[in-house]
Amino acid sequence: MKAKIEHPKVFISYAWKDEESNQRVADFVNRLRKNGIDTVFDQANLSLGQSMPHFMESCVRDSDITHVLMLLTPEYKMKADQKKGGVGTETQIISQEVYGDVDNTKFVPVIFDKMGASIQECLPIYLKSRFFIDLSDPSTYETGFVQLVRFLFGAPSISLQPLGSMPAWVENPEVLDYDQNRVALLRQYKERHSEKDTLLKAGDIGSDLIDSVKSIKFEHDFDPAHFDAEYGKLKVARNTMLQMVSELLSNDGLLDFLISFFDRYSAYIDELERGRLEGYKSALLRIFKHEMIVSVIAVLYKKQRYDVIHGLLATSYVSYSARCGVSFKEYFYCYSNMDIYQFSVHLNSALCKTEGRVLICGLADYWVHNTYSPMVGSEDFANADVLITNLSCCLEKEWFPLSYIYAPDFLDWVHSICISLTSKTMAMRLFPLFGVKEFGGLKAAVDRLFAVGNSQKHHRGYDNLMKEYPLISDYMKETDLLSKP
Repeated sequence: MKAKIEHPKVFISYAWKDEESNQRVADFVNRLRKNGIDTVFDQANLSLGQSMPHFMESCVRDSDITHVLMLLTPEYKMKADQKKGGVGTETQIISQEVYGDVDNTKFVPVIFDKMGASIQECLPIYLKSRFFIDLSDPSTYETGFVQLVRFLFGAPSISLQPLGSMPAWVENPEVLDYDQNRVALLRQYKERHSEKDTLLKAGDIGSDLIDSVKSIKFEHDFDPAHFDAEYGKLKVARNTMLQMVSELLSNDGLLDFLISFFDRYSAYIDELERGRLEGYKSALLRIFKHEMIVSVIAVLYKKQRYDVIHGLLATSYVSYSARCGVSFKEYFYCYSNMDIYQFSVHLNSALCKTEGRVLICGLADYWVHNTYSPMVGSEDFANADVLITNLSCCLEKEWFPLSYIYAPDFLDWVHSICISLTSKTMAMRLFPLFGVKEFGGLKAAVDRLFAVGNSQKHHRGYDNLMKEYPLISDYMKETDLLSKP
C-alpha cells in the first residue's frame, strides 16, 4: 500500500508556448496550492540571472520534491523527443530516472492539452509505457484532477471494503442459482443512474426474463411423475426475480415494476390459453405465478416494504381474456383454473407414492420444501401465505393459504402485529400495510378481519384437517384495538 504524504511538493515541467498557455499552467499551479500541494515552477521560482539548466536539474533531483508533473502537449512531446530547450534538458535528466527504475512513481505524465491531436501525439517516447492522468477533456477534467490530488497525497484512488469471509456459494454452488448477468446489470445500473431510469432498466430486464420463460420447453404433458424435473426449469427465473426485487427495495417505483412485470407475464399465459396450445405449459406457469407472488411478498414483509404489499393486494389487475379488472385472488390464485386443481389432485397422489407421505396439498408441500433459501425460507413462505389471507380479509377479498399447515404454531409476525395494534403509537407503522392514513381507517380494516374471524359459516382450512389457518383476530380482543396511547 502506498504511504500517505503529509506535505506533497511537486515540480512542474511544461513547454513554453504563448502567454495564454503559460497562464493556464499558472492557474493549474494555483489550484494545486489551494488544495494543499506545494509547487515549484519556473514562472514563480526561477530568479533573473539564475542558470535554467541548473534550476531544472536541482528541482528534478531534490529529495524534498515528492513528484514531478510533466504537463504534456504536442509541443512538449516534440521538444522532449528532439531534446530541445528546457524540456529537452529536463528530459535528459528524467528519462535516466524513468529507464533506471521501472517502479519509480515520482514522475507523473499529465495529458494537459491535446490541441486537437491524439493522446499518443502528446506522449514522449520515453513515457509511452507509463500510466498517465488525462486533464485534456473538459467533461472529465474534475474527475482527473481529483484523481491526481489523491495520488499526490498518497491516498488510494478507490475505497476498498474490509476483507470479508468466503462466500457461501464457493462450497454451495446452488446458492447462485439465478441469472447473475441480469442481476449484476441491474445492480450496476442502479449505482450510476436515477431511480426512474433504474426502474425503466428493470422493466427491460424483466421483459427479457419473461422471454426466457417463454423459451422453456416442457416435455411431459400433465405427468405428475415428472413434475419436479419440469417445474424445476422455472427455478432460475423465480430466483432471479427475487434478486431483482431485493435490488429495488429502496426504489419508490417498486410496486409499478411488479405490477407491470406480472401483467406482461399474465398476458403470455392468456395468450397460450386462448390459442388452446401448450395447456400443460400454461398450467405450470399459472402455478408458478402463484408461487412467485407469495415469495415476493415474503421478501417484502421481511424488508418492511408494507406499502408495496398492500398495493399488490389492493390493485385491480387486467384480465387479458375478459378485458376487465379482476381482484388479487382471481389474478394470482392458481386453483381458479379447474385443470390446475385436477393436476394438483394427481400431484398429491404421485408424491404420496414416491415419498411415502400423506399430503394435504402437493403443490404447497413442493413450494415450501423448494424455496430460494438465501432469501425465503420454508416458514417465510408459509407465513407470507397466511399474511396475504389476513390482509385480504381486511380488503373484503378472499385468499386461501394453501401452505398454512407449514406455518409454525406460534407466528412471530402475528404476535408483533397484535401488540402494535393495541397501541396508537405503534400502530402508525402499520398504516402502509393496511393501506390507511389514519386510525379510523385502520379500525375499519381490522374490524372486517374480526368479522371473518367471528363468522362460523365455514371451516377455515382444509375440509379433512382440524387445524384452521390463523387470523390476527384469533390472538387479540376487539376491545384491545388501539386501546393504549
